[in-house]
Amino acid sequence: MGAGATPASGNVAAADTTVLDAELQAFLDWMTHERRLSPNTVAGRRRDLEGFIHWCGETRIGALSKIDLHAVRAYAARLRRLGRDARTIERHLSSLRAWFRYAVEQRGMATNPALEVQAPKPPQRLPKTLARDQLMPFLDGPWADTPADQRDRAMVELFYSSGLRLAELIGLDLPDLSSDLGEVRVTGKGSRTRILPVGAQARAALQSWLMLRSQWASAREPAVFVGQRGARIGIVTAGKSYGDTLQALARLGIAASTAALPVRLLKLGMVWPLDDEIVRQFSQGLDQILVVEEKRPLIESQLKSVLFDARLATPPKVVGKFNAQDVADTPRAV
Repeated sequence: MGAGATPASGNVAAADTTVLDAELQAFLDWMTHERRLSPNTVAGRRRDLEGFIHWCGETRIGALSKIDLHAVRAYAARLRRLGRDARTIERHLSSLRAWFRYAVEQRGMATNPALEVQAPKPPQRLPKTLARDQLMPFLDGPWADTPADQRDRAMVELFYSSGLRLAELIGLDLPDLSSDLGEVRVTGKGSRTRILPVGAQARAALQSWLMLRSQWASAREPAVFVGQRGARIGIVTAGKSYGDTLQALARLGIAASTAALPVRLLKLGMVWPLDDEIVRQFSQGLDQILVVEEKRPLIESQLKSVLFDARLATPPKVVGKFNAQDVADTPRAV
């Protein structure tokens, strides 16, 4: 029985859902054979949508043409009454959006009724702090004289020296640095700008990186920190704090950073499951997207699926390994 399913009540006869079952199977076959999505992704969509179809039977909805905005809203409300959290409800809505998008494009459905339905916002959690003994190994190195290591060192030192928020660090452009690297201009919450001092070790690390940066970045690239192909790098997390993401990267075998890699951060806690348009906007101009999340195979598969649909001229490479056996062959430089 699906997530939103409960036994039919009273004497009201349930609708025959044979047509909906057939439509769902066509969608799952399309994902498997045409889109070549992973079995985990297909199985997850199946579970969510079978729950919805069961509910459709209870509410006497037997065809796609009978599903409208009010029906989707009623289903989301039903999930909430059953105690499902905001992320679970959003996952179900994402599955419905994907199914109805397919139905509009290939099965003659008039509109996608799930597009305007939003899940409740998840509760905000306070960030965790990073203990000094967790940070010092990353500050101390060792650091090689390669562009990757010098970039990583500069980002970690600047993060620590100037007390930047993660969003501020990843948004830095070259004009934000003073000519002597003694100050940095950051734009924080509420678009408020402030000037922060840069410590001596961070200045030295920044200078070393900027001397090597031109090996990767073109003269037109404004980002202070770039990947090997000279463009911004994005990191996908599950709304993790800095400390959580740092530890996740360490488990990936990447020395030195949350701060060492991201120039753009997509927090899945706010947009999970993946929203196609948000991913398209996030991916514009990125060099790579590194997935830092325990559910990495599922997220990586969905990212690749969305990017395939987006038909970007130069789509970013999606990478990220989380299992211990994968650490040894994870590339050091991204």
